[in-house]
Amino acid sequence: MRTKVRIINTKSSKDKFNEFLESTIKAFKQQQLPAWKPFFTCGTVLPSFFLLGIASVTIGVGLLFLSSRVQQFELDYTHCWPLYGMTSCAQRLEDNPDSEGCKCWYKFELNEDFESSVYIYYALTNYYQNHRMYENSMDSYQLSGKLQASSDCAPYQYKEIYGQLVPIVPCGIVGNTFFNDSFRIWRHDLISDLAQEVPLLFTGISWPSDQNMFHNPIEVVYSNFTNPPNWRHRHIWQLDPKNPNNNGLRNEALIVKVVYSNFTNPPNWRHRHIWQLDPKNPNNNGLRNEALIVWFRTAAFPEFRKLYARINHLIGSVYERSLPNGHYFLEISYNYPVIKFDGHKSLIISNTSWIGGRNSFLGIAYIIFGVIELIMTLCLLFIYKKYGMRYS
Repeated sequence: MRTKVRIINTKSSKDKFNEFLESTIKAFKQQQLPAWKPFFTCGTVLPSFFLLGIASVTIGVGLLFLSSRVQQFELDYTHCWPLYGMTSCAQRLEDNPDSEGCKCWYKFELNEDFESSVYIYYALTNYYQNHRMYENSMDSYQLSGKLQASSDCAPYQYKEIYGQLVPIVPCGIVGNTFFNDSFRIWRHDLISDLAQEVPLLFTGISWPSDQNMFHNPIEVVYSNFTNPPNWRHRHIWQLDPKNPNNNGLRNEALIVKVVYSNFTNPPNWRHRHIWQLDPKNPNNNGLRNEALIVWFRTAAFPEFRKLYARINHLIGSVYERSLPNGHYFLEISYNYPVIKFDGHKSLIISNTSWIGGRNSFLGIAYIIFGVIELIMTLCLLFIYKKYGMRYS
């Protein structure tokens, strides 16, 4: 009688997994894993190039179309003339840099309503903010609210006042060259035959990420005071650690002025101080001023535009849905010299699309790339037809 012997596999699932893992690692180390290598042929490369070229040209045309839909009005006011005088405002500043500046006026017409949200920009040309010495002449530590006089800001680190060196805020070349022209826009109302000022908002013009880098040091205000007994170790400037602007007694106008009372303004600011950047909005002053924040985001190219303000589309007003067509007057407080470096200044009124403002560069770049792809497709097809079969 035969006896059947049954062999029982005593290996556990864990042992089997370890064996599989070991064999896989060994195959990987010995480069014995199965591999796939793409084999480029005319039938795979040419369609890819062709489809990529068609897609790029299509995207480029779409971007150009969207950019062309953006409404824009641009006015170069570099050599504007005041109402009275024999020289232009630019020449006045050139002859007397310490003058109080001058005012000039322009009359212009918008032929169509500017729909959606409308923004006001200023544009500068031949202005190299991307120069290394210019861009490095600032103190990021100071801008974050830790007031100090950094050597990085020299020669705009201190200003001599009555024989004493007073630290400058904001220090450095970037702060000293802060754009300080101002604009007021008036619309001629045909019904009342009067000029009505267009309401502007000077907030909401900077990036939130940039705003998080600029803070007013309110703890300086309370440094000579103490906290109530029951507060223990918490001070009035520490009530909201995550939001430095939600601390103190919230009297922003008083706080900002007291904070910077022991500091001075850059030389080119003349008689304007950092707590006077927005007289109509006390919360938009000091290092939290959004126009200042916009200026400190340096431009990459010598021709650039920066956001100055936005139209206040008040509900129930004539500006609720658009900036109406019609005749307008522009009042310019001319303070910023540019003719020394052959620069130009412009005011731009524009709305936006979902891709931003008017900018044809991206669309043109896509079209050029697509055309190059299509030309390469034709060249490769010609080479294949002429030489390909010979070596196949």
